[in-house]
Amino acid sequence: MRRCPGPVYWGAQVLGKIRTGQNAQGYRLGNRFLTSTWLGASPVRWLEPLVNLESQVWGRIDGNDHYFPGPIFPTPVADPNNFGGNKLSFMGRLTLRAPELPDGAFYEFLSRQAFVVEYGRPVYQSLNGPQPEAESRLTISWSIDF
Repeated sequence: MRRCPGPVYWGAQVLGKIRTGQNAQGYRLGNRFLTSTWLGASPVRWLEPLVNLESQVWGRIDGNDHYFPGPIFPTPVADPNNFGGNKLSFMGRLTLRAPELPDGAFYEFLSRQAFVVEYGRPVYQSLNGPQPEAESRLTISWSIDF
């Protein structure tokens, strides 16, 4: 994350998982890539709103499980071409920290904690074959720095 002078900060990241070779069953999962960029602010010490745009791309399964007896009943989930796709999501996050308090052990303990609420929704999804689409995502966390 890059901090700018003042109360605004931004950042970006790119993550990838490139799968090489096949597993013992004769197939490999598709490659995965994620890019994310965010913009946040710290208008006061105890409040940090942030917006995030995240893109994910994941590939189809390559090969077949040779030990799988095959589709006894024709089903889309047994077709390796029905995996993978791409998604673009927009998320908002709010981080709350302890407000300024008089110095002391209690403030020292509170100042190392954060309560975070994040909510996101896909704005675009293109999935290969019949798969469940993502509706939304809610994350609530509490952290303590040691």
